[in-house]
Order: sequence, then C-alpha cells, then structure tokens
Amino acid sequence: QAGHNVLIWGAAGGLGVFAVQLCKAAGANAVGVVSSDDKGELVKQLGAVDYINRNEFKDMMRTGNETPEEEKARFKASVGFAKRVKQILGDSPDVVFEHVGQATFPTSVFVVKPFGKVVICAGTTGFILDYDVRYLWMKQKEILGSHFANAYECMKANELIESGQIRPVIWKTLPFTGVA
Repeated sequence: QAGHNVLIWGAAGGLGVFAVQLCKAAGANAVGVVSSDDKGELVKQLGAVDYINRNEFKDMMRTGNETPEEEKARFKASVGFAKRVKQILGDSPDVVFEHVGQATFPTSVFVVKPFGKVVICAGTTGFILDYDVRYLWMKQKEILGSHFANAYECMKANELIESGQIRPVIWKTLPFTGVA
C-alpha cells in the first residue's frame, strides 16, 4: 500500500523488476537487493528508493551447513544488512518480497518489522528453510505464500502493463533459432 516500505530480493531479476514497479505504482517505498551496481542503477530507474549490493553482505547468505561460529557471523552480517535497509527506508520494511529461499529467508524474517509480512513465491537457492521462529511469534510477523494472482488481479496487472506503469525489462533478444 502507499507509504509501505518494501525490501525486494533479486530486484533486477525477472520477478524483481515487476515487484519494484508494482511498489512504485502503489506508492510504496522499495529498496532492491542486487548483485551489482549496474543492476542497482536499473532498479532505481524502475522506481526503487535505492538499492543494496548483496556482495557487501556476503556472510549473511545461508547455506544450511553453518558451524556455530559461521552462524554467529551470518547473524552479525544480517544485523548489518537490517541496519542498512532501515537507513535507506527510514524504518524496517513492512513487506519483504522473498523468492531466493534458503540463502536469504532467515534474514527476511529477521529484517521485516513487527506485524510485517514476508511474501514468498519461490526458492531459487533451496526450498528447505530453517530460521529462528522466535522472530515470528515474539514480533508477530507473518509469512505469506504467493503464486502470482487470481483472475481479477491478473487483469489488473495487465492493465498496469497496457498503461505503461509497468514495463517488461528485456535483457537481450534472440532469434527463434537461439531459443533452446
């Protein structure tokens, strides 16, 4: 909704570019997480308030095989990441758009504000998630699974594309022979 703060993982990717533009169309403040400054500039052009290059916080990415010492380092990096998000948005995000899965889900649950929502629609780094559930019940956070839209929402999304408020971002085109 207008005025909400949103964190978008993979903001320059296929799902992320639409999420950034949806936030802009709704009047929400989005910060995108990207893997390069070039992608960050694209995300800003699409309407994000700013971006975070995830390479600055490499240690926050979860593999699921961390030793206790590595887990402490991961949590410390996640705390630094949360501070950066809050610095950019002025507050913690109301919504985290999560599709990365295993590598980022614990950070998503940690960084979203109390009573906020983590919306997950994929698990590109893994589907088996482990995280500290105390951050859910103690801060009354929500996890919402999403698989695009119902018929009405799909129609409204198409209207946003037709009106030019949301546009596909095409990285490169290939001839039909190059499809495979």
